[in-house]
Amino acid sequence: MELNEKLARWAGFDKRRMLKSTSSPGDGCVTQWVQPDGTATRRPPNFTESLDACFKRLESWGYICGVEFRFYPGILRCIITVQDEGGFTAYIGEVLNEPPYKKLNIEKSALALCMAIEQLKEAT
Repeated sequence: MELNEKLARWAGFDKRRMLKSTSSPGDGCVTQWVQPDGTATRRPPNFTESLDACFKRLESWGYICGVEFRFYPGILRCIITVQDEGGFTAYIGEVLNEPPYKKLNIEKSALALCMAIEQLKEAT
Protein backbone atom coordinates (compact mmCIF):
# COMPACT_ATOMS: atom_id res chain seq x y z
CA MET A 1 0.00 0.00 0.00
CA GLU A 2 1.39 3.38 -0.95
CA LEU A 3 2.19 5.95 1.73
CA ASN A 4 -0.61 8.39 0.77
CA GLU A 5 -3.19 5.59 0.98
CA LYS A 6 -1.91 4.56 4.43
CA LEU A 7 -2.14 8.14 5.64
CA ALA A 8 -5.66 8.52 4.25
CA ARG A 9 -6.79 5.43 6.14
CA TRP A 10 -5.17 6.69 9.36
CA ALA A 11 -6.95 10.02 8.85
CA GLY A 12 -10.31 8.22 8.74
CA PHE A 13 -10.87 7.83 5.00
CA ASP A 14 -12.36 4.53 3.80
CA LYS A 15 -11.68 3.21 0.29
CA ARG A 16 -14.73 1.57 -1.29
CA ARG A 17 -15.69 0.09 -4.63
CA MET A 18 -19.10 1.38 -5.66
CA LEU A 19 -21.36 0.85 -8.64
CA LYS A 20 -21.63 3.87 -10.86
CA SER A 21 -25.06 5.43 -10.43
CA THR A 22 -25.54 5.55 -14.20
CA SER A 23 -23.93 2.21 -14.85
CA SER A 24 -25.07 0.09 -17.72
CA PRO A 25 -23.91 -3.50 -18.13
CA GLY A 26 -20.16 -3.56 -18.48
CA ASP A 27 -19.77 -0.06 -16.99
CA GLY A 28 -18.55 -1.54 -13.73
CA CYS A 29 -17.50 -0.02 -10.47
CA VAL A 30 -15.65 3.07 -9.44
CA THR A 31 -13.32 3.47 -6.47
CA GLN A 32 -14.32 6.20 -4.06
CA TRP A 33 -12.95 7.39 -0.76
CA VAL A 34 -15.46 8.08 1.98
CA GLN A 35 -14.35 10.92 4.23
CA PRO A 36 -14.78 10.83 8.02
CA ASP A 37 -17.88 13.04 7.65
CA GLY A 38 -19.48 10.47 5.30
CA THR A 39 -19.11 12.35 2.02
CA ALA A 40 -17.50 10.57 -0.93
CA THR A 41 -14.63 11.81 -3.06
CA ARG A 42 -12.73 10.34 -6.02
CA ARG A 43 -9.40 10.47 -4.20
CA PRO A 44 -8.13 11.43 -0.75
CA PRO A 45 -6.02 14.54 -0.16
CA ASN A 46 -2.48 14.24 -1.46
CA PHE A 47 -0.81 14.23 1.93
CA THR A 48 2.68 13.55 0.59
CA GLU A 49 2.65 16.81 -1.43
CA SER A 50 0.57 19.15 0.76
CA LEU A 51 1.47 20.46 4.20
CA ASP A 52 -2.04 21.93 4.41
CA ALA A 53 -3.62 18.49 3.98
CA CYS A 54 -1.22 17.01 6.52
CA PHE A 55 -1.93 19.56 9.21
CA LYS A 56 -5.67 19.67 8.52
CA ARG A 57 -6.19 15.91 8.72
CA LEU A 58 -3.19 14.20 10.32
CA GLU A 59 -1.84 16.57 12.93
CA SER A 60 -5.13 16.61 14.85
CA TRP A 61 -4.07 13.60 16.90
CA GLY A 62 -3.80 14.89 20.46
CA TYR A 63 -0.58 13.13 21.40
CA ILE A 64 1.68 15.01 18.96
CA CYS A 65 3.58 17.62 20.97
CA GLY A 66 5.69 19.18 18.25
CA VAL A 67 6.62 19.14 14.58
CA GLU A 68 9.99 20.50 13.53
CA PHE A 69 11.65 20.81 10.14
CA ARG A 70 15.42 20.94 9.75
CA PHE A 71 17.18 21.73 6.51
CA TYR A 72 20.70 20.40 5.92
CA PRO A 73 22.72 20.36 2.71
CA GLY A 74 21.24 17.44 0.82
CA ILE A 75 18.74 16.38 3.54
CA LEU A 76 15.39 17.68 4.72
CA ARG A 77 14.38 16.22 8.08
CA CYS A 78 11.02 16.32 9.85
CA ILE A 79 10.91 15.43 13.54
CA ILE A 80 7.63 14.70 15.31
CA THR A 81 7.76 14.67 19.10
CA VAL A 82 5.16 12.65 21.00
CA GLN A 83 4.57 12.41 24.72
CA ASP A 84 3.84 8.92 25.99
CA GLU A 85 4.10 6.97 29.25
CA GLY A 86 7.89 6.84 29.05
CA GLY A 87 8.39 10.54 28.37
CA PHE A 88 9.01 11.93 24.91
CA THR A 89 9.70 10.00 21.71
CA ALA A 90 10.85 11.44 18.39
CA TYR A 91 9.93 10.05 14.99
CA ILE A 92 11.97 11.21 12.01
CA GLY A 93 11.26 11.40 8.31
CA GLU A 94 14.06 12.31 5.91
CA VAL A 95 14.10 13.08 2.21
CA LEU A 96 16.86 14.16 -0.13
CA ASN A 97 16.89 17.90 -0.71
CA GLU A 98 18.31 19.36 -3.88
CA PRO A 99 19.84 22.83 -4.17
CA PRO A 100 19.03 25.60 -3.50
CA TYR A 101 18.98 24.41 0.10
CA LYS A 102 17.67 27.65 1.55
CA LYS A 103 14.49 27.51 -0.53
CA LEU A 104 11.53 25.94 1.27
CA ASN A 105 10.32 22.98 -0.74
CA ILE A 106 6.72 22.38 0.36
CA GLU A 107 6.33 19.04 -1.43
CA LYS A 108 9.53 17.66 0.08
CA SER A 109 8.55 19.00 3.51
CA ALA A 110 5.15 17.31 3.26
CA LEU A 111 6.77 14.03 2.24
CA ALA A 112 9.21 14.20 5.18
CA LEU A 113 6.30 14.88 7.55
CA CYS A 114 4.35 11.94 6.10
CA MET A 115 7.35 9.64 6.54
CA ALA A 116 7.66 10.69 10.19
CA ILE A 117 3.92 10.11 10.70
CA GLU A 118 4.29 6.67 9.11
CA GLN A 119 7.01 5.81 11.65
CA LEU A 120 4.82 7.08 14.48
CA LYS A 121 1.74 5.12 13.41
CA GLU A 122 3.70 1.90 12.82
CA ALA A 123 5.27 2.19 16.28
CA THR A 124 1.93 2.65 18.09
